[in-house]
Amino acid sequence: MHERAAHPASIIEPEPGHLALEGAIDRRLAPRLRDQLRRSLSRRPPRLLINLTRATAIDSAALAVLIEAMERARSYGGRLILYGIHEPLQTVLHGARLDHVFPIFPNRQRAEQA
Repeated sequence: MHERAAHPASIIEPEPGHLALEGAIDRRLAPRLRDQLRRSLSRRPPRLLINLTRATAIDSAALAVLIEAMERARSYGGRLILYGIHEPLQTVLHGARLDHVFPIFPNRQRAEQA
C-alpha cells in the first residue's frame, strides 16, 4: 500500500507570464517544470512570475531547472521572478546563495511592480 503525498506537486499556469508551483518541487517534477518553463518562455514575456506560495520543498534538480529558465529569459532580455517564498524554501535558496541570483519578492503585487 502506497501513502499518498500530503501535497502533490503541480504546475499551474493561471495566465500567460505567470506560473504557480505547488507541493514538493523536486526531481520527479523537474522534467514537467522544464517543459512548462520552455513553453512559457517561448512566448518571450518581459517577465515570468513564479508563485511559490504553496510550494512545500524544492531540491537541486528543480533549482537547476529554474536557473536554466532564468538564463533563457535573460538571453532575450526577460526576467524570471520568484515570489511568495517561505521556510523551508528560503533556507534552501539562501544556502545555495540563489537568493542573490533570482529576483525574489514577498508577494505578487511587489513582483508585478518589478
